[in-house]
Amino acid sequence: PDKGTYADVGAGHPYFGSNSYLFSRRGWQGLTIDPNPDHARLHRLLRPRDTFRQFGIAQTETELEYFKFTNPDFNTFDPSARDRALSFGGKVKETDRVSVRPLAALLKETGIKSDFDLLSVDCEGLDVDVLKSNDWETYRPRIVLVEDLEALDKPFQVTEVHEVMTARQRWLHICLSGQRKELAAKNPDRLEAPCPYLPQSDSAFAVHGDSKSVVLRIG
Repeated sequence: PDKGTYADVGAGHPYFGSNSYLFSRRGWQGLTIDPNPDHARLHRLLRPRDTFRQFGIAQTETELEYFKFTNPDFNTFDPSARDRALSFGGKVKETDRVSVRPLAALLKETGIKSDFDLLSVDCEGLDVDVLKSNDWETYRPRIVLVEDLEALDKPFQVTEVHEVMTARQRWLHICLSGQRKELAAKNPDRLEAPCPYLPQSDSAFAVHGDSKSVVLRIG
């Protein structure tokens, strides 16, 4: 649609590497969520049509330790994702206790329509928790774009993201975007066909160097 609605969880910077920025440029608007206070100020300044919430997302409302890196792309609540970032040369500059809430609670508070167009989830290791924190009977986006790091090493049909989403019969997990060339070099027999619903350049979803799965609502 010309003016759709999105919820961007783990929204990061409002422009750079954003999965929702190009949709915003095309007239879409919605809810952006990120625990980083630096990103909070930028979102409110540069994307005023969106509703921004400064929280992490998890299955229960609590506080979790948040690892902030010198490169904020590595910021995470997940100790395994922290360790992976450290192995890539990332450096933790500070940690903090940050409030986390279920996705369904924030969707309800902001009044987003139940059948909104796009849910983007990019939460550096907590992506499955984010999916599980939604009320899928009430909030049923048309398309779900979710980081699926397991799919870098195995077929996407056997990842936990696939299991969570296809447990609901009205969802179709159709493809993997992201590191196509790298995956083809490592596992040529495991690379699925390019997704017909995405541009062959992944730039429209700002997929840079990681692995995104796409799930469509079919009922």
